[in-house]
Amino acid sequence: MIKVLDHGYVHFIESWGSDERIVEAARMSTDKGFKGWGYICPGPNCMPVEMPGDINHCEHKPPCQNGWVSGDEKLLKYLYEHKHMTPFEMGGLIIEVQAPIFVFREWHRHRTQCLAANTLIHFDAPKAEFAICHQRIDDLWRKWQPTVAKSRPRRQKNELWPRSRIQEMRLRCADETTNEIEHTSIFNVIRGEQKPMITVTTTSGRTLTATREHRVLTNLGWMTLGEAVQDSVPLALEGYRRDKLRRWDVILDETNEEWKPMWGYHGLYEVSSEGRVRAIRDYQTARTSIKAGTLLEIKVHRGGYNYVTLRHIDDTHIRLVHQLVLETFVGRRPNGCEARHLNNNMADSRLSNLTWGTSAENANDRVISDRQQRLHVIFEEIAFITDAGMQTTFDLTVKGPWHNFIANGFVVHNSYNELSARYTPLPDVNYVPTIERLLMTSSTNKQAQGISQYRLDEQQCELWLESLKESYVRSETTYKVGLDWGIPKELARLPVPVGRYSRMRASTNLRNWLMFLTLRLDTAAQWEIRQYAQAVSVFIAERFPRTYNLFANTKS
Repeated sequence: MIKVLDHGYVHFIESWGSDERIVEAARMSTDKGFKGWGYICPGPNCMPVEMPGDINHCEHKPPCQNGWVSGDEKLLKYLYEHKHMTPFEMGGLIIEVQAPIFVFREWHRHRTQCLAANTLIHFDAPKAEFAICHQRIDDLWRKWQPTVAKSRPRRQKNELWPRSRIQEMRLRCADETTNEIEHTSIFNVIRGEQKPMITVTTTSGRTLTATREHRVLTNLGWMTLGEAVQDSVPLALEGYRRDKLRRWDVILDETNEEWKPMWGYHGLYEVSSEGRVRAIRDYQTARTSIKAGTLLEIKVHRGGYNYVTLRHIDDTHIRLVHQLVLETFVGRRPNGCEARHLNNNMADSRLSNLTWGTSAENANDRVISDRQQRLHVIFEEIAFITDAGMQTTFDLTVKGPWHNFIANGFVVHNSYNELSARYTPLPDVNYVPTIERLLMTSSTNKQAQGISQYRLDEQQCELWLESLKESYVRSETTYKVGLDWGIPKELARLPVPVGRYSRMRASTNLRNWLMFLTLRLDTAAQWEIRQYAQAVSVFIAERFPRTYNLFANTKS
């Protein structure tokens, strides 16, 4: 862990890949793999060394007299200097960051945008449960931007009203503990540069167009799309789960069992109040012969209900037993009604357990007994992939606790997971800059520092810092009062200042980390985010020393 600012930090979680893996990826077309660093003797049975004694003569026994050739530093340097960046996606880093909110606002501009413009984002309709509503991600980005009143711009009151409507929409996401589809909301919509993409098609015909580094949920957990394609791992999609079958054995009361002939079968069959069916008299069909008193075999329908097969001459009818019982003992089904199992046991076709009811009553029974259909995560095999070419990338930032969303039916992840004040209170930790930081001014760098018409001195800085600390105390008091009084957490956080610390997990590949460092280590970047970029660069240098050395030398 590296401490940053007064209360911030960058904490290393894990990394994947290495400088060697980058070289191996670059040599996939020739199948030569990684040779070695330093100098390499091209002769048989010779090993690479960092510093040979004589560059023109091999010291291995027996001497091969082949001289020495440069190792893979040359290839790595060529890849970096000529912007062949795809192999650098074979490595990456996961970190945890605690930083002020205003730093995160700068940081999130460097997310790994991965989805194609025509990707459909799945919402639920405002007044219906799990009634799907689609929005293209590029349309969401367009609506997210500030609007301008064309006729009377000066009288425009709210330039972000389309954004507020999007934030109120119920975005579908996956609960990663139960695999059920739940709801979240959009925190930000981002558009990035053009990147190479692929289109993945599953066995059901559903497709997703994204970059290979975009993370998707699989039956083995979270993986990049490229890894899932390479290993042919089934991808996670949203789908409907059947009702939970509630069947248990029923004890029949044959003593008080009542039999009645069934309506519409010419006196051939009768049904009992205990849900059994038998023949009243002998009859013969083309396929079978039945004797009077024979009990018909009761089978289980694919929906979980009991059914019997009734035959008359050459006609065959498959009937649900509980419907036969109700029609015989209660009467024909009223308009708009359906059968209800009062004890929620689908195998219990006794008259005492049955009644006619409305669909709303049946739906309520399913909720009570946990038999209702729910959207949940299903897994499908990859059928084939195609090259989608270079396309503009888009992505979403969503609120937790599950930082994923449904895109084209697939469960996809966003790269940065920030602590959500909707589910847990933000820590009472705020950024208080030093006097030296406040005295940093610049006449040319308009992004990093503001230009004041007054010349600050230490006394003015101390007075301003005292006022800042007082405002932090007032905002924290208002925040806690709102939580104590039961104000919704997403509204109670309104007084929280941008200097409040939050936390996030960041996961992306080495190519994107280098892009982040290029912009945020620059002297024109804001001073605070430069401190975090320097901390990230330490971890990059430790895990990918040769790549970082190329980055540092090129940057300098």
